[in-house]
Amino acid sequence: MAQEEYVFKIVVIGDGGVGKTSLILVLTENRFPTDYRPTLGADFASYKIDLDDKLVTLQLWDLGGQPSFAHLRSFFYTEAKGGVIVFDLTNMKSFENIEKWYNELTSTCGKIPIILIGNKHDLISERRVPRYEAEQVARKLGALYFETSAKTRYMVDESFKAVARLILGIREEEKVKMVPLRLTPELRKRLMEVIDESEDYAVNLLRDLISAQSLNPPGYERSSAEIVLGELYRIGAQTEIYEKKEGRTNVIGRLGEGEPTVMLSAHLDVVAPGDGWIYPPFRATVKDGYVIGRGSVDAKGSLTAMLLALRAIKKLNLQLDGTVLLAATADEEAAGELGIKFLLREGKIKADYAIVGGSTRSRDICIAERGLIWFKVICRGYSAPAHASPLQGGVNAVQALIKLLGKISEVKFDVPPHPLMGEVTLNIGTIQGGIGVNIVPDKAEATIDVRYNPAISEEEIISRLTEIVRETEEEVKGVEISLDVILSEPPTEMPQNHFLIQALKKNVNEITGEEARLIGEMEASSTKICILNGIPAVSFGPGEREQKHKPNEKVSIKEILEAAKIIALTVLDLLSQAKQQPRIQNQKIRV
Repeated sequence: MAQEEYVFKIVVIGDGGVGKTSLILVLTENRFPTDYRPTLGADFASYKIDLDDKLVTLQLWDLGGQPSFAHLRSFFYTEAKGGVIVFDLTNMKSFENIEKWYNELTSTCGKIPIILIGNKHDLISERRVPRYEAEQVARKLGALYFETSAKTRYMVDESFKAVARLILGIREEEKVKMVPLRLTPELRKRLMEVIDESEDYAVNLLRDLISAQSLNPPGYERSSAEIVLGELYRIGAQTEIYEKKEGRTNVIGRLGEGEPTVMLSAHLDVVAPGDGWIYPPFRATVKDGYVIGRGSVDAKGSLTAMLLALRAIKKLNLQLDGTVLLAATADEEAAGELGIKFLLREGKIKADYAIVGGSTRSRDICIAERGLIWFKVICRGYSAPAHASPLQGGVNAVQALIKLLGKISEVKFDVPPHPLMGEVTLNIGTIQGGIGVNIVPDKAEATIDVRYNPAISEEEIISRLTEIVRETEEEVKGVEISLDVILSEPPTEMPQNHFLIQALKKNVNEITGEEARLIGEMEASSTKICILNGIPAVSFGPGEREQKHKPNEKVSIKEILEAAKIIALTVLDLLSQAKQQPRIQNQKIRV
């Protein structure tokens, strides 16, 4: 059957010097001009695209950006079916002029399909326009947003194909010709090829995520969330945004529909960089096969791998027998109350399986986590604060607290270490007390962190510390001590024969040639939260755990690509075979 043929006039507009002509020459003639020559008036080029059963010719009108040409541009806008607005990522002024160009175009053409291009992505060190700000403008204009490099041809073809799809009314999620999900060797091979071809995409995406300074505290994930939202939009996923507090943004993306649901989850927030950095913490450095920057391991490298996996699955246009859900969450570095816990508590996400981003070198699978108890202890004197010279009544609450903490720091929990979780540990995290150097303090408080394995119960730990509190009250007359639990989560461990773990192990071996180790985590993560909410979950992803929260944090690009392949294959295995697997009745797994 003959292809349907279409011809569309497209106007390419933006300030002078942003690279409009270079983009068109790379697209139509496969050459990048080395000398800049401003477009005087208008130039014309033609570009043919095969879209499924349609042959589309784009007539590209390259319109000069000089103010002197403004009065003639409306003539060239006439009959345009689509628009491409280009700005320079290294030139803030060209970005600020986007709405001017939009208004000029739509005043003549009305509301036509538009894409927004941030060009010169290769000049990453000179970048002046944050991606999240460009995404905001694109959404305001109802435009798709792409970042390109005419010099390297990065995302150039994809950008102009997007214009044609928009004009034709083709949305990625509405394609008719879906490929049935049968994991043949040929399909697995093609999936790997798609991911290998996306190395530049992955590096650039991770760079953008690192540049969005989503520090917690104080906590503001919106900038990172908008980058993820833009990628999900381009992939063709259904998207949702949830905020329990302003700026503490969670992004949900979905491919497919129905059950089962496989959730991929990674957090957006990062800890403060601290001292000791050789490289700029929030301007990613690519060196010796690594991306260096705060959050590269914890957990933006994992998030990049997950987005890359979704992109590859979507690019193959597979008919999914179920749903893939991506959850990019807030507040993981501070217990997750505004992130994964909020989403689960409010019923915003549900899943049958979860892979949570972790630093496991894309080889190990973390299946166990210690329990945690956070205590707050407060010492109070019976008297009001008194002047320190001479001492006038009152009990020195700081001294009482010091005595108590000295006893607590010597506590030994006589239980064996767990093979995956290790031993029980106790850490005194904060101390506060007193209002002035010359005043006897009547109140002092501290927080204590206990991490424990299944060899001891929460009740035993609380009982032991309560006993020490009572001993101290007996020794320090006139002091009253309270001990309160402010956070408690039990130890969790997944059964080693669980279908999720077996699928991951198989794919780790296929992609890396190594046997996956099943390991435990000393810390508590979103994996535990998923398990305690009835979702079988493991931690998995690129990077070494020793890199987390350290200066010059870095992640291997090779491991990101490996993680993307393993995650993509595991998702497809779970969706294609999950209905044949027995369900675990009691999913709140506690050892």
